[in-house]
Amino acid sequence: MPQPGECIIPTSADNRTLTPGGGMKLRGHNLQFDEADPQQGIFLVAEDQTRTRVEVVLHNTARELIFLVPNTLTSGSYTLEVRARYGNDNVRAGVLESTLSVP
Repeated sequence: MPQPGECIIPTSADNRTLTPGGGMKLRGHNLQFDEADPQQGIFLVAEDQTRTRVEVVLHNTARELIFLVPNTLTSGSYTLEVRARYGNDNVRAGVLESTLSVP
C-alpha cells in the first residue's frame, strides 16, 4: 500500500498550502504507480469528495513523486491520496496525514 509521508511545496512556508499550477514533491514508501491506468495516480480529494487526478507527473518512483498541482483546483481543503495496483490485486490507496489547502 502506498505510504505518503512528507510533502514539500516550494511556494508554501508550511508545506500545506497548494498553488494551482505549482510544483510539489511527495516522499514516502511504495508510491510508484502506472500513469497509464486512470484508477491509479495522485488524487486531491475535496471536502465534498470530488476527486481531481494529477495529470502532470515529472518523477514517479517508489520513494518520491514530483508533480504539478492541477490548475482546476478551487479554494478549500484537500486530502492527498496515492493509488497504486500491486500485482493482480485491487488498487490500494494511501493518504497523506496532513490536510492541504488552496487559499
